[in-house]
Amino acid sequence: MKKRSENGYNKTFLPPKAPPGENIEDPSDGQRWRITVSGVVQGIGFRPFVYRMAHKWGLQGWVKNTADGVILEVEGQPDVLQAFWEDFWKSLPAGAAFDNYHRSSVPALGQAEPAGFRIVSSDDGGERRPNIPPDLAVCRECLAELANPTDRRYRYPFINCTHCGPRWSIVEGVPYDRPLTSMKDFRLCPDCEREYRDPLDRRFHAQPIACPQCGPHLELWDRNGQVVAEKDEALRQAALAVLAGKILALKGLGGFQLICDATSGEAVRQLRIRKRRPDKPFALMMTEEMIRLSCVVPSQTVWDRLRSPASPIILLPRKDAENTQDHESCPWAISESVAPGNPYWGVMLPYTPLHHLLMETVNRPIVCTSGNISEEPMAIDNAEALHRLQGIADVFLVHNRPIVRPVDDSVLATDRSGNVFMVRRARGFAPRSLALAGHQVPILATGGHLKNVVGLAIGNQAILSAHIGDLDNPLAFEAHRRAIEDLLRFFRTTPEAITCDLHPDYGSTRSAEDLARRLKTPEFRWQHHVAHFAACLAEAESDEARRAVNELALSQETTTPGHPSGELPILGVIWDGTGYGTDGTSWGGEFFLFDGTSFCRVARLRTFPLPGGDIVVRQPRRSLLGLIYETGDRSLEQTLEKFFTPQELKVLLRAMERNVQSPRTSSMGRLFDGIAALLGFGGHTSFEGQAAMALQYAAERGLLRAYPIISPRPFGGRGDGGEGGSNRCEFSQSIPTFLCPHPNPLPEGEGDFLRQALNSRRPPPKTAGKPSECDPEKQADVLATAHEATDSTAVEPLLVHEVNGLLELNWQPLFQSVVTAMSRGMSRKQLALAFHVRLVDSVFQLYQMLRCRSLVISGGCFQNQLLRELIGAEAKRFGVPLYQPQLIPAGDGGIALGQLWLTARTLQGLVRADSLCEYIRP
Repeated sequence: MKKRSENGYNKTFLPPKAPPGENIEDPSDGQRWRITVSGVVQGIGFRPFVYRMAHKWGLQGWVKNTADGVILEVEGQPDVLQAFWEDFWKSLPAGAAFDNYHRSSVPALGQAEPAGFRIVSSDDGGERRPNIPPDLAVCRECLAELANPTDRRYRYPFINCTHCGPRWSIVEGVPYDRPLTSMKDFRLCPDCEREYRDPLDRRFHAQPIACPQCGPHLELWDRNGQVVAEKDEALRQAALAVLAGKILALKGLGGFQLICDATSGEAVRQLRIRKRRPDKPFALMMTEEMIRLSCVVPSQTVWDRLRSPASPIILLPRKDAENTQDHESCPWAISESVAPGNPYWGVMLPYTPLHHLLMETVNRPIVCTSGNISEEPMAIDNAEALHRLQGIADVFLVHNRPIVRPVDDSVLATDRSGNVFMVRRARGFAPRSLALAGHQVPILATGGHLKNVVGLAIGNQAILSAHIGDLDNPLAFEAHRRAIEDLLRFFRTTPEAITCDLHPDYGSTRSAEDLARRLKTPEFRWQHHVAHFAACLAEAESDEARRAVNELALSQETTTPGHPSGELPILGVIWDGTGYGTDGTSWGGEFFLFDGTSFCRVARLRTFPLPGGDIVVRQPRRSLLGLIYETGDRSLEQTLEKFFTPQELKVLLRAMERNVQSPRTSSMGRLFDGIAALLGFGGHTSFEGQAAMALQYAAERGLLRAYPIISPRPFGGRGDGGEGGSNRCEFSQSIPTFLCPHPNPLPEGEGDFLRQALNSRRPPPKTAGKPSECDPEKQADVLATAHEATDSTAVEPLLVHEVNGLLELNWQPLFQSVVTAMSRGMSRKQLALAFHVRLVDSVFQLYQMLRCRSLVISGGCFQNQLLRELIGAEAKRFGVPLYQPQLIPAGDGGIALGQLWLTARTLQGLVRADSLCEYIRP
């Protein structure tokens, strides 16, 4: 099978011999074929590719864009047509991604057909489908021209072709043609016009095509908006300003970015002060050589992701003097202020011509972060940027190509095995759609409140917006509303159902409520954690997951999405910071069973109070206070003396006694915070998850200390990426082995669903309790070492017992044993590791108690690389089919997909809403 990269996605393109389920009629009796394709086939040079293929084989016919893809007809002798068809599949352009295609025979035209093969005008009729490609990193061919002094685009920062450049950030409508982009006002010069019209040219119908004579140009502004320099001189002076320690606001591909010298501690500290971002790590832009000198790259897959057309930020372990031989020879040192206390660098390669030219002059790592004040959306317009960033940037490097919609950088993370998963889905990935089973009426999802993403279901596709951010301020909320309007306007659709979070006070809920009232459509409000669970189910049954599994099934036996042997129930483990529960409390440490038609909450973390309410997110010491209060052991209160004054402690204890501003929660995120504070990793924080991240990093150091065999390049990845890396490379990602819902529900029995599951006589999986024979040796060693290190601490596991019909994970024995171990002088790093291991143990204890057949994990806590790795290793050890989100974030950036899936399934009568959804009739 031919495998190609599709902007960060794993794609297995189907071969010319029709595989099972392929929608192709037998064309052997005809001499003319009609082929229709939907998916990402516009804006990536697909029509000129077809044109060149048809000319190569001497075929007649035509190809054109439609509103939902591409259609072509080819005519010739049957053997030639078959040769064309096989060559077609072997040579598909990078970036092409098919959702569906159909090949059929049509009557031959013979002499009635004009000679040769033609590219005809686009058809703007038909249903609009989400098929616009994401923005693509600059390709090698354009980079070669950029560096060639004899080329007419030498050092032109807006060079592009059909293989690369802006797409989603400039398109205004479909079909994807220049008049429907923000380039429409740039009239092509004769040379560009010739390239644009020549089907054999790499820039044939490259909609952003431009050159220094007819395209956008740069200007350097001071803080008052006065032009300091233009064109190439503006770029050179901007680079010199960065080298001088200044902060540069640069108009990038999808919005403004703030840039400074990452090796200058003073420049980075100034950026933190001005941006109001005291601790949260900044992203770095570096060349490949810089990455080799400063980061541990654990696998070739990671290099492939970095070089891919998506060109995301990837979180990589940093090197230091202890684990690199290159440390002394490195000509620069990245300031610790870039990511204080964080063992990872968030790195990306330069992905636009402008970035490459800037890096060429600066020649050192640079901070490259969103152009905004912390928590606000980034600026995209020149005047807006000058107004909003005037107090941050010293100089502004702007251009006159309008940005239609903001598109922030995507963020991926990697574990020590080199597996990569999504943290923030934006540039390079949005608006690539995921398949939904069945044909849907148009459905709009407004997502959650944090890390907001909105979504739209059209036909059998779900399209998600780029990352918007937290809806905590008016600018962010306005960006959220604009994103909704943009999706509806772009696809010219009116939703027939609207779906959102169950929380009544979320900004996204208010948006859904207002729109539903205006359009008189039904509104579905889904419980937050059920939407997390459903997002994983939607991802697992998507084309991307199915195609990946189909390839794996060719070489080995495996459990796959939709596989006939799939059994129920499925256990969903959803852990995060907060989510509105149906009982009015804050959930966050939840376990659900899915039987194919309904969801049931079967277990939770033991609840505890949060003194002060939402303020605990930024003050982990309050979570610790709530935990200690809940234990009832007042002797533990002495632990709090370093966190609170006597008066503060007295007031907060009294508030909890009276149940005043002390909501109860089952949040795993808050348990992480409380343990982190207990171990000294964050009494106060400046961003959500900071204390939990510090706890994770301490646990990772504890594991490394317990298992010294692990090398700085832990799992033997090449790390050098080979010779001459391309940014349009092929890669694969971890293969999902999730058992999708079986169409038949469980046999009915007496009692509620939880009782049926607990009392079922069905045995646990046959492989449970016996290590899988396919375990990677090193991963098994690491898992065993983690358990041995945990046992040596005497940290006790969480206890499972039943409370009011729910199973409950009691954290108190674990908590008190950690306090005891601390009093004995046990290493805090070992205790942090023990905490992670005991949580993983609890997952599999519940899994076996409930006699489940497969396991899904999601929620913000599972962006913790160590937690994911340990659960993955334990699942392999016991032969448990496990699915972890990869194509969408485990955090709230995936909520909208889950809302779409749940609502679509409910409207089709395939899922029962039960008590986890509020249905509001129009």
